[in-house]
Amino acid sequence: MRYAPTYKKHWLIISLFSLALLLRILHIYFIIPNPFFNHPVGDEKEHYEWALKIIDGDLFSVHKGAFFRSPGYPYFLALLLFITGKNLFLVRILQAIIGSFSVILIYLIAEKKFGKKVSMLSGFISACYPLFVYYNAMLLDTTFYIFLVLLVLFFSLKIEEKKTRLWVFLAGLFMALNCIIRPNLLIFIPFHIVWIASVLVMPAGCRHLYSDLIRKWKFVAVSIIIYLIPIFVIISSITLRNYHLEKDFYLIATNGDLNFYLANNPDKVFTLNLRPGLEWEMFLQTPYLELGENISKKEVQLFWRKKYLEYIKQSPFIFLLDKLVNLYNFFDGYEYREIQMYDYYFKQSPILKIPISFYIISPLSLIGIAFAIRKFRENSLLILFVGVFTFSVILFSVYSRYRLPVVPVLIMFASYTIIRGIEEIREKNSLFVTIVCSIFIMCLFIYLSLKPNEKTMENWWTHYNLGLVYYDEGDFNKAITELKEAEKIRSDNMDTHYVLANVYKKSFRFQEAVGKFKIVLKELKEKYIVYNVIISRIDKEIGECYLKARDSKSAEKYYLEALSFDNGDAVTYNALGIIESYKGNKDKARSLFEDSLKLKPDYQDAKENLKRL
Repeated sequence: MRYAPTYKKHWLIISLFSLALLLRILHIYFIIPNPFFNHPVGDEKEHYEWALKIIDGDLFSVHKGAFFRSPGYPYFLALLLFITGKNLFLVRILQAIIGSFSVILIYLIAEKKFGKKVSMLSGFISACYPLFVYYNAMLLDTTFYIFLVLLVLFFSLKIEEKKTRLWVFLAGLFMALNCIIRPNLLIFIPFHIVWIASVLVMPAGCRHLYSDLIRKWKFVAVSIIIYLIPIFVIISSITLRNYHLEKDFYLIATNGDLNFYLANNPDKVFTLNLRPGLEWEMFLQTPYLELGENISKKEVQLFWRKKYLEYIKQSPFIFLLDKLVNLYNFFDGYEYREIQMYDYYFKQSPILKIPISFYIISPLSLIGIAFAIRKFRENSLLILFVGVFTFSVILFSVYSRYRLPVVPVLIMFASYTIIRGIEEIREKNSLFVTIVCSIFIMCLFIYLSLKPNEKTMENWWTHYNLGLVYYDEGDFNKAITELKEAEKIRSDNMDTHYVLANVYKKSFRFQEAVGKFKIVLKELKEKYIVYNVIISRIDKEIGECYLKARDSKSAEKYYLEALSFDNGDAVTYNALGIIESYKGNKDKARSLFEDSLKLKPDYQDAKENLKRL
């Protein structure tokens, strides 16, 4: 009979894991018909293509130069693709398994800190929480990052319990892996070190931290070094790799200052709504336009840093007010979806309709944290993590997948509030229950009253990406239909016009293609400081449409304009050579083909055109 509790616990863990995995597998099954299932878009596409290059032999991602974004997840995805033979269905299943293990970690952490009842409720909520299910099926870093965060917290509690260096090393190892997925957790390391030192020197209930620290300083110092070794080795290896390729030091990635600027500048409504495409590409050229085309990545990094520091210096009150708004948004219950298409998946998967919302979790978790602060010593790790992580997110921008890694801990605090509330009801403590219910209802009322409307942006992004997928599949009619829907929602969006122009061109509807390309060209010249290579590209697209439509005169006009912006493009010289051959100017055509081959000696089209003369 002594083993009955352990036996029941094992079955409870198995049941939670099975429930979590079943819901995730069902969700994956429901979204198989989704066009995005085998055609990733946005950040998913970036991760997928990077992972494929790793598998194909570029183990150190030399093609990337210094990492623009953190490399952790693409390498993890490359491992999954290698294991599954590049089968995206199986990759999603493996991520679902990892997500289900995260549920077990949530159960175990909650059990250590709050007891069995809270852990059971936390595990159940986490198993069913729609946002966890949704992101477990996406080729994004969220699943792996949450799993590693929970491992850090779990091993930290093991340090508190066992006070052995093995757990210290494992906590440092998984902290390092977290940091190379999303570097914002770097800010937690000093707080984590202080917490580890405190639990290593202080027995339960002891308050004499300073005297114990003096007495055990060697043990603590060695433990902290053991904690820092994996962090130093893993992060420094990436730093040295970046230095080898760029001859400049970049800790992990180069996009940190850019990301901070996107959320902290006078025009942040525009910059935060930028999406991968032509406008994003134009925006990234800003440093090169202002400083010159031959600047280094370090100079680009410093450019963005200077920009946001100037903004903070000039508008400190607005900056602080914005951070307070971000703090509210972090807890307000609304799912800020960035570039995801949650509503599109919501219509396909009944699992996402499970009625567990952050609107409920958030106020309950805040009440739970307020209760837990009264026993700060016991709950200090979780409270510190929530506070530091929240701070690291609100400095940038609040989106669901950036907030999600702290949600497991918030679920624990919310469950603690519910269980304690039930106990107080049994004890007939009506004052406590009234206060808790009043705070919950007030928070819920405020959250729902100030609920934002992001449907327009999300609907545009869905139609736009469907257009891209159908375009890649060669189904041009469907692509045109979706892109026209996207145009109705955001008629001013340059990327929609540009992709639609390319679809028309592929469909041999050259007149309509030219019309869309001209709209893009006009917007570029009116709205932006024009970057020569991009303008040249649009001119070439228009020239190609006219050339295929046998309008040589109009084609020549745009190819010559392209040449004036970028005189180092072999394709432009080749096209002008074709136009001169149509005119019967063989010598001039030959010279242009030869110029094309000087720029690109292996250019097959120019070689064949030269032979035909």
